Amino acid sequence: MADSRSVNFDRARLDDLPQQEFTTSTIWTVGDLSFSGPSLFDVLGAADVSGSTVHLVAANGYEVRMAWEEIEETVPIVATRIDGEPFSVREKGPLWVVFPYDLDPSYRTEAVYALSIWQLTDVRVSR
Repeated sequence: MADSRSVNFDRARLDDLPQQEFTTSTIWTVGDLSFSGPSLFDVLGAADVSGSTVHLVAANGYEVRMAWEEIEETVPIVATRIDGEPFSVREKGPLWVVFPYDLDPSYRTEAVYALSIWQLTDVRVSR
């Protein structure tokens, strides 16, 4: 039997989780930006879920799948702020899965860019 339990996170609940912050450039923006928000690891932990695959879904229906093992304790983050400020749908928000692309070449691959989903609306976990 599938677990169809749903856990909702509003901005306040995301802000209550431990916050990560890093400055990086992206292939979608100009210059270095400071991104902050909880790690995806902490969001999943707060939802008390586990599985083998994490499905990330955007407002436009775009979906990517990420193997559970690819999620590090602090990377990626679910960015809730850019340069300390909340950001709008027009700016790829209000939630954007972001990696510290400039930190390591392993974060500058087509596979990682594909996981960098903006306008995030749903995170689903499957076994």
